[in-house]
Amino acid sequence: MKNIKLFCIPYAGGSATVYGKWKPYLNEAIEIIPLELAGRGKRFASDQYRDIEEAVRDVYEQLKDKITEDTSYAVFGHSMGSLIAFELAYKIHENKLPPPIHLFFSGRKPPDDCKEATAYHKLPNEGFLHEVKKYGGMTEEILAQRKLMDIFLPIIRNDFRIIETHSFLQKDSKLNCDISAFYGKKDDMTEQDMQGFERFSMKACKVYGFDSGHFFIVEDMESVTDTINNILLNR
Repeated sequence: MKNIKLFCIPYAGGSATVYGKWKPYLNEAIEIIPLELAGRGKRFASDQYRDIEEAVRDVYEQLKDKITEDTSYAVFGHSMGSLIAFELAYKIHENKLPPPIHLFFSGRKPPDDCKEATAYHKLPNEGFLHEVKKYGGMTEEILAQRKLMDIFLPIIRNDFRIIETHSFLQKDSKLNCDISAFYGKKDDMTEQDMQGFERFSMKACKVYGFDSGHFFIVEDMESVTDTINNILLNR
């Protein structure tokens, strides 16, 4: 079987390293390529994004030279990464690159149904952290590490800012690939919400629910990677 490249985009405050943990669980025919966002991980010294559009352009520049007519590839994005992956798919389409064989939108409703009514990024640190903690994934031990939080807070605050100030622009075409929409059954979205991604594809859209909250990609790692294996290897 021809290898499939799986490009993965992290969530707000997250680094590409989260996807490195998937490697032992993915089929050897799937080459996982975590994409690092600016301002974190090995790109910590890079300036943070001014808006989602800049993030999309940056991710596109990382990915474009890895795509040829002979490349079979898929894109996975979780939460903020899902929004970036969505806009990235349209940028790939607009630039007439070969389309992905599959798109995975995870942990976030379709962008035309995800109206940002919050402005958490404007809150003082205590209030902002209170809201961030509701998503899960942050232990009291992590929150107690002052030096770590001094580094982490500006990153995640800026990520929330570019999400909360992003305005969705209607699309005049549909994407030419299958879509899978992943969500946590204990998160604030439903199967019906996620089915809305079918509005953006000329092909199939299927929804998969996992028995965890917002960070099911970590908490249900084996189930998530098993599902990805089945989807990509049984097309």
